Amino acid sequence: MEQHKVSDNQKWVNQARTNERNNFGWLQRILLSLFFSLAGCSPTPDRVPFIFDASDQEQTWETIQSRSLKVQYKTLFTGRVKVPTSGMLDLSDSKTDQFTDDSMIVDVYAHWIRHPEKGDYLIDTGLDSRFRDTRQGSLKGLISSWIIEDSYQEDGQDILSQLTENGIDVKGVFLTHVHGVNNEIH
Repeated sequence: MEQHKVSDNQKWVNQARTNERNNFGWLQRILLSLFFSLAGCSPTPDRVPFIFDASDQEQTWETIQSRSLKVQYKTLFTGRVKVPTSGMLDLSDSKTDQFTDDSMIVDVYAHWIRHPEKGDYLIDTGLDSRFRDTRQGSLKGLISSWIIEDSYQEDGQDILSQLTENGIDVKGVFLTHVHGVNNEIH
């Protein structure tokens, strides 16, 4: 009998959490959509198309690999951010029931590739030094605390410090997503 009460109480708590998340979620989704729509309204940079070398010869994988250049690759840890769990996961999905905290800590990385002929490239930019000095780093405005609640970064972990320390001369950046405006990389 007591076990049945615990189960009913747990169902009620889970339903209350779901209702609370759903009631807040629609406003959060609208504001996030507005934020990202406005953030994307910047002039398009000049782009130069990549032109492949014309070759009418078929090549085997052995031939291609024998001429391949060795690239260096390194992952740069740039800090951690505390974010709302509901912003990272679909909490209505039963697979996320194990995530009961309202927030979660996420490690943030940039990935550096050095090509012997083409130079240095980044995959994502990680966090700049503003995430060490302020809770939301470079994010500003009313909804910034809904996107990033807090940030954790030690001296030298920011992307500019690591680029300088490793002698990285960035030729290009491949973005998989955007955290905010990063004015430190030129």
